[in-house]
Amino acid sequence: MSTDPAALAPHVEPRWLSDFVVELRLRDVPGDAVGAAVVEVENHCVDSGSDARDAFGDPAEYAAGLADALGTPPGGPLEARSAVGTVGQLAGMLVVLQAGVPAVRGDRLEVSVGALVCVALLVGLAALAARFPTATLRRVLALGPWRAALGGTLLLGVQVAIMLLAPDRAVTGAAPPVAIAGAFVLLAATVAAGTDPADPDVVRAPGRPVDHAAERRTWRRWSWQSALVVPVATMVLLGVFAALPS
Repeated sequence: MSTDPAALAPHVEPRWLSDFVVELRLRDVPGDAVGAAVVEVENHCVDSGSDARDAFGDPAEYAAGLADALGTPPGGPLEARSAVGTVGQLAGMLVVLQAGVPAVRGDRLEVSVGALVCVALLVGLAALAARFPTATLRRVLALGPWRAALGGTLLLGVQVAIMLLAPDRAVTGAAPPVAIAGAFVLLAATVAAGTDPADPDVVRAPGRPVDHAAERRTWRRWSWQSALVVPVATMVLLGVFAALPS
């Protein structure tokens, strides 16, 4: 059985349905309750011949009302294991890129004050997002693609400015041990992210059976694919940076 909400509500306008389901998920509404709400909207639209927006209004507001009626909290922090995986991957990636290039070239590691500040800034932002994932995702979705891209560009500009304003060396030393330590942190964080023990809570219609074993396999495969993005990107960037003229 498909767990795609669109398959449960083929007569509901896709954009309205997507916003409705996203808001329910942001409010941690269980998958079976989400499926029941989607089927209810579908049945009403089919029986009445009306559009979902005309019948139920704004999808986010309607979803918020349903979540409040169910007594669902507005979302909590990720499990500590997931937060450690997110922050650890970013920290490991930054350390490997910073120390890996001089290690490959046979140079000594030299880290500026600005680089340390940028690392602390990025890790702090990642930790904040991991601690409050629901609020973070809600704000990112509210921005839309263009404003989100602009925000990312501004953040990159701030980092460049910090590094230009604080070029003094803060740390010097042998690069290989630092690169190895960073790689170990990256590996451990990737394992933590890829072996997330949480079971998938899929959207499903009321009374319809779900192949939990299959959904668990799909969830784990997706978890590992997502977790491997960071180390693969790290290795690619390390190769590109090391190939550039010094």
